[in-house]
Amino acid sequence: MKVFRRGSLLTDVSLTFFTQIFITIVGITLLKMLALYLPEEGLGIYLVFRRVGGMGYSLLTLNLGMSLARYISIDKQKSEDFLFFSLILTTLIGGSLSLIFLLLPNEFAKLLFGDEKFGTLLPPMILFLLANSYIVLCQNYFRGKQQFIFMNVVNILFWVFALVIVFIPFLRTTTIQFLVRYFWVHSVISIFIVFLFIVLPKKPSGMKLEGLRHGMSFKYYMYSKDFFKYGISRLPSSLLLAGIFTLPILIASSSISLTVTAYIGIIVSIIRMAQIFMQPFNLIFLPKFAEYQAFGNRDLIRKNSQSVLEYTFSVPFIFGLLVAFFSREIILLWFGEKYSIVIPYLTYLSPTIGLLFSFILLHGILDGLFEKPYANIITVVAFLIELALLVAALIFKWNLLGLTIGIGAGISALGLMTILILVRKTELDFFQPRIISSIVWFGFIWAATSFLNRFLSLDYILRAIVLKILIALGLSLFSFGFYYKLRFAWIDYLFKKQ
Repeated sequence: MKVFRRGSLLTDVSLTFFTQIFITIVGITLLKMLALYLPEEGLGIYLVFRRVGGMGYSLLTLNLGMSLARYISIDKQKSEDFLFFSLILTTLIGGSLSLIFLLLPNEFAKLLFGDEKFGTLLPPMILFLLANSYIVLCQNYFRGKQQFIFMNVVNILFWVFALVIVFIPFLRTTTIQFLVRYFWVHSVISIFIVFLFIVLPKKPSGMKLEGLRHGMSFKYYMYSKDFFKYGISRLPSSLLLAGIFTLPILIASSSISLTVTAYIGIIVSIIRMAQIFMQPFNLIFLPKFAEYQAFGNRDLIRKNSQSVLEYTFSVPFIFGLLVAFFSREIILLWFGEKYSIVIPYLTYLSPTIGLLFSFILLHGILDGLFEKPYANIITVVAFLIELALLVAALIFKWNLLGLTIGIGAGISALGLMTILILVRKTELDFFQPRIISSIVWFGFIWAATSFLNRFLSLDYILRAIVLKILIALGLSLFSFGFYYKLRFAWIDYLFKKQ
């Protein structure tokens, strides 16, 4: 077993990174087109569909996507059995949910859309939720097999068809009919994508239909209990993580004002968007470290974990500061002058993005190495800290500042807890000169960018952007040179053969 195969890891991370960028652009384009075509009510219904599909799949699949990513990487010969178990269980849960929805259509229509007249939307919503769950299982199947090209292709096809379907002529009708037809078609195509990649695979992928049929015997039932336990035990962390980003918006809308809700919603959207720059590492680290654990090489695990920890305190932290540096330009170009009040609050919050990136990078390692769901501990602590500060913000009427402090503390706790647990469980060296020097350098860059920002708030925004890009490039080059002098392992990894 080798330490991080250089070519393979760089290819996998780069491909996944550009896939994340691409589908983000597709998603923004799709939302923009629907906003132009649909009235506000129709767009609201579409977003409800997306929220249900995006959040409901964890419950429908019982989070077995994570189980696929881990256990297949440990034992690839049982990959079809694990996949079959997940697909069957998801289908059974989906069928049961369908019966509940169809028996109480008016109640669920009122709950989800605020009016019983939208009951016709429930069948396509159920199918879309099921299709989205299948897509997630399919992606994690390839993630566990470490066939990241297939994983990314499935994701790309899902979003490309989501956009292309908008142009189908027969969908152009009344708002409700359009949405019903759109999600019927999108769901059927998504299920066909899964069928194409899983049930009718080509030989090079290494999958055989006989493997699925063999899974019906449940020969590996006892092993599947651990597989099942691993995924479902991490459900709380998935829900709490979503809650950390949702809670400030809900509190603002229910207890402060819709205007403040829009402000904090913008801040959350930007932070969530920034996550795409680190998400590829999380997707790849879980199956890779699970494979390392299966080989039982403690030295290999410690060496690779130490390299990732050092990387965490270099590039991601500097990237968070660059978000603060460009906060004015991001707000003005993306949302417009009327939201300029958000600029200082985004600036306050941006330095904590580095700790959020730490969580994204490192909790994939924890999930890969350990069956115990440490992510539950991390997210519970972070959620409770955020909740306490948000309640204090309401009591003392801190409004937007209090909401910003609350979410900043929450995402900071995510990173700090993850670092603490990983360092203790894998016996890493945190207080080493490279990491301490990086933290000092981070403080210097923070002070420098904060000082420069006061003099670069120019009336001509394009001129300010050009100047800031030049400064950011200069700081990035200085940082890279500084890290090179410190002999970071990830620098050697980039330039030397392993």
